[in-house]
Amino acid sequence: MDESLSGVRHAARGCMNAIKLCVSALDLPGPQEEQIEFLDDVIRASDKLCGLVEQLNAFFEQSPDGEPQPTRLA
Repeated sequence: MDESLSGVRHAARGCMNAIKLCVSALDLPGPQEEQIEFLDDVIRASDKLCGLVEQLNAFFEQSPDGEPQPTRLA
């Protein structure tokens, strides 16, 4: 995975889009198993998003002036 700031932002947007799509899909008629799968996907994407937020926090904690640094995350 690309650990740069732009890579983390891109991955976070992808997670948010996945969550939105899965929640929208829950409104569609379908079998209960499919609904459960969509809920599992929401949980997985939100867990991944939490990790990405932690990476963003670490990135900005490394920056003394709050400005993004062109470095890679640890």
